[in-house]
Amino acid sequence: MRVGLTLLFILNEKNAKIGVLKSYSLPIRTLRTVDVMLRAKEKANLEMKRNPDLSFLGINDVFTTSGTGEGSMLGRTTYFELNKKREALTLVLPVKSYPFGSSKITNVGWFNFRSIFFYNDPDEERHSFTFSVHSLVKASSLRKAKQRARVIVAQNAFKNRIVRGASDELVKKAIEFVGFQDFCPLFENPSKGGAYEVYYNRNIESARDLSRSILSKEELIRELKVVREVYRRK
Repeated sequence: MRVGLTLLFILNEKNAKIGVLKSYSLPIRTLRTVDVMLRAKEKANLEMKRNPDLSFLGINDVFTTSGTGEGSMLGRTTYFELNKKREALTLVLPVKSYPFGSSKITNVGWFNFRSIFFYNDPDEERHSFTFSVHSLVKASSLRKAKQRARVIVAQNAFKNRIVRGASDELVKKAIEFVGFQDFCPLFENPSKGGAYEVYYNRNIESARDLSRSILSKEELIRELKVVREVYRRK
C-alpha cells in the first residue's frame, strides 16, 4: 500500500525564510491516522538530516497514488466549471510556459507532467467537466519526455488507473485526453523515496505565515477517510 503525502517545511536561509512543499508517494503499512503521521515525521526527519536548514511544519495534503513508475497516478485536480471541451483546452499550455521549458536540461532521468482530460458522460446529471492528472515519465530530455508521455496517456492502462484512483465514479469511455499542461524535470528519484514535486514560496516572513496550509488532525482524519474509501473500492 502507498500513500501520497505533501509535507510543508520552512527553509531558514541567512536573509530569508522560504516555504517548501514536497510531495511523495510512500509505502505505508496502514492508513490509520497515527501511522500516516508517523510516516510523515520519518520522511521529514530524513529531509532535515540531509538539509539542517529545513524545519518541518506539518502535513499539507494526503491522497491516493498508484506508485512511482511511469504512468503512475500521483494526484488529480478537477475543474467542474470547465464543462465544455473548448474550455478544457485553455489549460493546455505551450512549452515556453513549462517550468524550465526554455532551459537546457541535463543529468535528469525523470520528468513529472500534468495531462488534461475532458470528461463527458451524457448518462450522468453532472456529465461534463475537466480534470488534470499528475504523473511521471522516464526521459533524459523534454522532447523525449513529451514523446513518451503521449504513448502513456493513450494506453488503456493509464485510463484504468485514473478510474481506480478516483474518489468519484468515472466511466472510462467518457475520458478524453486533450493535451499537456506542463512538464518539469525531477532532481530527486521518486522510486527511491525522493519528492516528485517541489514548490517554493519566497514571500513569507515567518513560520506562522504558513500555518494556515497545514492540515489539522481533524482535517487529516477526514482526508484519510476519502483515501481509505478509494482503496476499498479497488
